[in-house]
Amino acid sequence: MKDRIINWRRELHQIPEPSGKEFRTKEYIMGQLKNMGLSPVEVGETGVYADTGKNPKVALRADMDALPIDEENDIPYRSTHPGMMHACGHDAHMAMVLGAGYMLAEEKIPARLIFQPSEETIPGGAKKLIELGVLDGIERIFGLHVDPTLERGKIASRKGVMMACSDEFEVEIKGKGGHGAYPHKTRDPIFISSLIITSLQGIVSRNVSPFSPVVISIGKIEGGNAFNIIPERVKFYGTVRTLKPDVKEFVKERIFGVINGIAGTHGAEARIEYRDGYPALVNHPDEVRTIEEESRGLFEYVEMEHPSMGGEDFSYYLEHVKGAFAFLGIRNEEKGIVYPLHSPRFEVDEEVLLPGAVLLTRLVRRYEDKKD
Repeated sequence: MKDRIINWRRELHQIPEPSGKEFRTKEYIMGQLKNMGLSPVEVGETGVYADTGKNPKVALRADMDALPIDEENDIPYRSTHPGMMHACGHDAHMAMVLGAGYMLAEEKIPARLIFQPSEETIPGGAKKLIELGVLDGIERIFGLHVDPTLERGKIASRKGVMMACSDEFEVEIKGKGGHGAYPHKTRDPIFISSLIITSLQGIVSRNVSPFSPVVISIGKIEGGNAFNIIPERVKFYGTVRTLKPDVKEFVKERIFGVINGIAGTHGAEARIEYRDGYPALVNHPDEVRTIEEESRGLFEYVEMEHPSMGGEDFSYYLEHVKGAFAFLGIRNEEKGIVYPLHSPRFEVDEEVLLPGAVLLTRLVRRYEDKKD
C-alpha cells in the first residue's frame, strides 16, 4: 500500500496543471478510481468525486491544481510540464485520499472522495463544487495539507479559526508622464504609488488593534520602460489577510480611502479592483478533537497556538457541514526537505503518505461506525 500511494503521488507530480485546467489530472484520478471498482462522477469541467459505498456521511477532500513555477528538483519524477509544478503538495493530498479510498472500498466502508480543482486561485473550486452538489447527504468533511515547517511525524490543527480570509486587489495609478529630467512637469505615478504602498502598512500598524492580526502585502509592481522616462501609469497588486469579518470590511474600506486620498492629493487617478477571497477557515471543535484522537499511534498531535495567515477554500465546506482541516508535517532536514510551500525546491517526505491515508480512513470509520 505504501508503494502504491507513493507511485500515485509521483505520477501526479509529473503532470501538474493550472487552476481550472486539470484535465490530465482528472483523467488520471478517474482511471485510478475505476481501477478500485468505484464509479467516479465528473463535477464541472475538472472536478471529480466518488463514493466508496452507499449513502456516505463523511467526505475527504483533496485539491488538484499546481502552480506556475519551474521545478528545480533533480528527481526522476520531476514535472514534465515546463513552467508548472506541484509546489504546494496537492499531489500528496490526492495520493493520500486515493489511498484512503482504496482501503475504505476494500473494507466496504462508505465515504465520499472529493478531488477539487482551483484551490490556488480566487474564487476557488470549492464553492462551485458545493453548488453542484458534492456535499449532498454529507454530514462531515476532513482535509489534510502537507506543511514543510512542521517536522515529519507531527500533525497540527486548532479549534475555531485556523486560517485567514484571503482577499486580492489590483491598483492602477494614472498620472502624467514626461522626461525624467523635468519631474515638476509630470504627475509621477511611480512616486505616488510608492507613497501609497508605504502608507498601506500604516493601516496595519495604526488603524487596526494589535490584537487583530492583519497582513497587507504587495506582490507585484509594473511601471515604466526606460531609466529617464516617467511613465503615464503604474500598476501594483496585493493581498489582504484577516481573521474577522468586521476587521476585513474595515481594512477594505481603509485601503480604498488611502489609495484614493493619496492619488487625489497628487493630481492622479486611481482605479482599484478588489476581489473578496476565501472566508476564514473555522474548524469545528469536536472534529478537531477527533483528528487528535485518531492520530494516536500515527502522528504526534500539536495544538496550533495561533491561526495561520494563509488562506484555503476548504473554508467553504466548513460553512456547510461539520469538519476540520489539519497540517501534516513533512519537514526532514536529513533528507534536505526544508524548502517552503511554493518554492521551486519544494519536496515531500513520502514516509508520511501511508500514515496520512490511514488517518483519513480512521476519521471516516469513527463516524460511519457510530452511524451503523
